[in-house]
Amino acid sequence: MKLSRYYLIAACAGTALSSIPAYAQVLLPSVELRGGGASSVLEVLPRTANCMGNPGAGLNQVGSNDGSLTTVSAGLFQPASPTATNPVFDCSIREAQPDFQLKYISTGSGTGRTMWRGFQTATSLDGTANKINPFTGSGTPSTWSNIQLAFSDSPISTSDLSTYNSTANNSTNKAGAAIQLPFFVLPVAFAYNPAYGVKTTGAGPVELKFRVKTPVSVNGIVAGGLRLTKDAYCKIFNGEITNWNNALLKTLNGNTDLFDATNDTSTRWLAEGAQIRLVGRADNSGTTDIFTRAIAAQCGGRVAVNKFTRNQQALPYAVGGTIDISRMVPATSYKPSSASSAFAGTVQSLGGLVYDRVSKQICAWDEVNITTRRCDIAVKGTLTNTPTPGLFMVADTSDGVIEAISGLGSNSLIASTTPGISLNGAFGYNSADGVKPSPGRTLFSAALAKGTSTTSFVMPSATNAALAFGTILPPQSTATSGAYNVADTRTLGAVDPYQAITATVNGGSSVPVDRANPLHWAAVLNNPNLPTAGSLADPTNGYPVTGPAYLMTYTCFKPANPLVPGNNAKRFGIVNYMLLAFGKQTKDFANAPISANTLKGTGATSLGVISQSNITVPPASWINAIIETFLKKSTQTSGDVQLGNRNLWIQDGNPTTALDVDGIVQATDQKSNPTCDANFGA
Repeated sequence: MKLSRYYLIAACAGTALSSIPAYAQVLLPSVELRGGGASSVLEVLPRTANCMGNPGAGLNQVGSNDGSLTTVSAGLFQPASPTATNPVFDCSIREAQPDFQLKYISTGSGTGRTMWRGFQTATSLDGTANKINPFTGSGTPSTWSNIQLAFSDSPISTSDLSTYNSTANNSTNKAGAAIQLPFFVLPVAFAYNPAYGVKTTGAGPVELKFRVKTPVSVNGIVAGGLRLTKDAYCKIFNGEITNWNNALLKTLNGNTDLFDATNDTSTRWLAEGAQIRLVGRADNSGTTDIFTRAIAAQCGGRVAVNKFTRNQQALPYAVGGTIDISRMVPATSYKPSSASSAFAGTVQSLGGLVYDRVSKQICAWDEVNITTRRCDIAVKGTLTNTPTPGLFMVADTSDGVIEAISGLGSNSLIASTTPGISLNGAFGYNSADGVKPSPGRTLFSAALAKGTSTTSFVMPSATNAALAFGTILPPQSTATSGAYNVADTRTLGAVDPYQAITATVNGGSSVPVDRANPLHWAAVLNNPNLPTAGSLADPTNGYPVTGPAYLMTYTCFKPANPLVPGNNAKRFGIVNYMLLAFGKQTKDFANAPISANTLKGTGATSLGVISQSNITVPPASWINAIIETFLKKSTQTSGDVQLGNRNLWIQDGNPTTALDVDGIVQATDQKSNPTCDANFGA
């Protein structure tokens, strides 16, 4: 549905927030945005980009750092009762803006932050194993000089920001002030295969399926529902409960054993059950950060020893041992020479098994060929697949975790003591877009106890993730609208374990929250010096293992030749994608209406494309604060300070005239931030 090199921007009528004005339509140039980072958004990001533009061309694909490239199915927004202002939007045939492309590589959060702060991708995607840019050809070093955006489930640190200021925003690159904000809200699912094993019969193999007494549907699709209290999942992930026949799990299942009563037997189940095979991430992962943050906060006093003492992008690991996952994933922290601070604890939680997502095999870490990075029977003459009870097997990226739990691979099943039965029993954590009812997914997810309850259980859905975010307000806000207010008295304390500040900052005094500090947009969500009732690490409401996927981007974007029309394409593309996701782009390029719910709707009758993947966006207070701070020159004033005059914004609203789009000289572009240089940026 392309028109030309230019396309019409949608009018942004403020349907939810009166402070967001309507904009006139104006032609915009074509754009290709480049990004990388968290694998938690590798499905939802290109799916929503397909709604933005070019769905039929398949240009908004999932890229992986193993070199694979996959076209993602387009989203469909289909309200139960469509209206003129809440119409069906089929992203396979409609688009908000033609000639928009987003190329995103799933590299893991750590690499995403590295590319963002360092303003280059060559070392992060150099064409070696698991460091491939699939958009430039398998095995070929990246030709991208820089990216325009990155996503991370772990917030940036003071060190990240320091590197950013000396590289991305130095005199050569001039990308402007760093921007970090929570863009998606992710529940982390505790995922399991609905079948815990396979039985061989004369008629062929038969799956042995968990008998969940109270299955739960999400968005009208059965999605799991195996009930776990905090006591239960804390004991599982700390290795105290190692088999699905455990008495506590039976009690939580309505005093009903979990075995398949049709194809399995009570005698076998009580004698052997199915071992719980824990699965985690081999790469440094923001999803692991969200997971470990929750387990560290929630499991103290519930287990004999909580191995998880802090949040980190890697599971607890005993430095100085023999397990070395770098034989498969070079950039992993799981190697004996790593610093203990890189892990969520120092008590060993890894058993030494890895899942190889290329060969679809499980093996011990020292059965990996160090040259090919693959499980290789030639190394030791065998491949080991029997897990150590209570310890994690690890897999590279979220797709690897999904496959390992699914039981894919020639040696993924474990022989039972009963002839003809093989067992899986895998259980792990993954972004909720990797489980049902997210499109194309087959794994189920557990229903977790809400807050301190032992009787109320919730699934990892968009609605429950939004509830967990609760009433936490953005920096320098006191009202539920999220309006700018310098009277916000919250402080981060003199020492912050989430690295937004250090003891030496501000003379060791408490540091007030500030919208100008990108670290604070994350710190207010989990800082222990702020009211704990609102902490995402242990929320009182909603799904208990929830965290943001942070968007990291730039204030300034490199224009094309200022003498050529369309020199602001990247900046326009970033801003308008954000507005579409937040429900503020309410017209398409042909002036037809787009519902505010098209991407972000969470209601059962108007479920948005984002929410269909069990993911949501921040609540209205945060959307308001993000738009007022970064997407317009805000007139909100507090303490005689006008927010817009702080120059934190990428551009001053949407273009309203042709001159705003293709000004003959950059100086006439009234939408750009005055701190930016006309010839530099991302």
